Amino acid sequence: MRSVGKIFILLVAAALLSFSGCKNGENGGAILDVAAEVETEDSGTQVAVVIFEGINPVMDATVTVNGENVPHLFLGIYTNTITTVSAGQTATLDIQRSGSTINASLTMPQRPTVTEPTSGTYDASNALLVQWGSVSPTPDSIGVIVDKSNTVSGVDYEVFLSGSSNSHSIPGNTLKTSISGITVQVGSVNSTTSLGSFAAAGSTFLVVNVDDSDSFSTQ
Repeated sequence: MRSVGKIFILLVAAALLSFSGCKNGENGGAILDVAAEVETEDSGTQVAVVIFEGINPVMDATVTVNGENVPHLFLGIYTNTITTVSAGQTATLDIQRSGSTINASLTMPQRPTVTEPTSGTYDASNALLVQWGSVSPTPDSIGVIVDKSNTVSGVDYEVFLSGSSNSHSIPGNTLKTSISGITVQVGSVNSTTSLGSFAAAGSTFLVVNVDDSDSFSTQ
């Protein structure tokens, strides 16, 4: 869950797999597939948005979050760093494109505080307990993620849990041995699929507030 983070990678996949086909909505505007995330961590707030019309990336939309521009990067991906959206504040997404208007607002949830694992060395063959303080108000979900550079499979380890959860055990033999500088990221997530009549079914907007565990090693 870094800038253009792990959940964003999932959003890209979701956008690519949920094309609605080229359809028109009210007033002739096109129906658009949208996957959008506003992610806050210690370094600030990053926005990532993917927009497609049918199988075609949309590269000419005007995208803002809280009135701040999110420019097109490439192939339907829009990204920018914006003024920090802190816990309890609202993130408002607005997309305008040739008669199509998409908008949604969500409250940034409180950030979970990761208490385990702490710094030290852990046996990679054993399950790794991840714990964090309960988040209130309860978010829609909690995401737990380890970067693929630290996993045996070479794929990000990621699981999404109930918003009321406060622990998760990463199975033994998931992490590589003899690795240092590992962190586990835990993010509280609020989400909506209500983006207006010009958003295709499956379009999603997420806000995520992320904390990192202490850095640790494996053996």
